[in-house]
Amino acid sequence: MAYIAKKFMQLILTLVLVSIITFAAFWIVPGDPARIILGPNATPEQVSLLSEELGLDRPLGVRYLEWLGGALTLDMGESLSFKTPVTDLIAQKLPVTLALSVISLLMTMIVSFPLAMIAARRPGKFADHVVSVVTHSFFAVPPFVLSLFLTLIFGIGLNLFQVGRFVSHNQDFWGFIGYLIMPS
Repeated sequence: MAYIAKKFMQLILTLVLVSIITFAAFWIVPGDPARIILGPNATPEQVSLLSEELGLDRPLGVRYLEWLGGALTLDMGESLSFKTPVTDLIAQKLPVTLALSVISLLMTMIVSFPLAMIAARRPGKFADHVVSVVTHSFFAVPPFVLSLFLTLIFGIGLNLFQVGRFVSHNQDFWGFIGYLIMPS
C-alpha cells in the first residue's frame, strides 16, 4: 500500500510540475500579449484595457490558479485567433485524433506481437537477431524520416494509401481508414 501511495504522490507532483512548465511556456515568450494582439499602432489605453480584460494585470500566481482551474474543469477559455471556445476547437479534431490513435495501436500490436513471438521462441538464434536488428534500426531512424520514406514507398510508389487528401468517414469509410493508416 505504501508503494502505491508513493507512486500516486509522484504522479501528482509530476502533473503539477508539467502544469507549471506548460503555463510558464506561455509567459516566457517576450512581449506583451495585449500589445501583440492589438498590433503596433495600439494606444497605451487600448493595451491597458485589453490587459485588464484578459486578466493580464493580475499576479502570475492568481493567473496560474485560474488557468489550472479552467483546465481541470475543461473550461479553457476562448481562442484569441478563432474567437471560439478552445474546447469546441478540440472537440472538432478529437474524433480523427482518436481514430488515428486506435489504428496506430492496432498496427503496433499486429506487427509487434508476431515479431516478439518469433524472437522469443528461439532466443539468441538467427530469427531473434534479425528481429532485434530490424527493431533497433526502426528506433534509430527519426520518426519524420521514416514517415517520409514509408509515404514515398506505399503512398506514392505503390499507390496503396492516400497521401494528403483527407476523406471523412461519412463519405468513404475505407478511404478514411486508408488515410489514417499512412500516418500511423
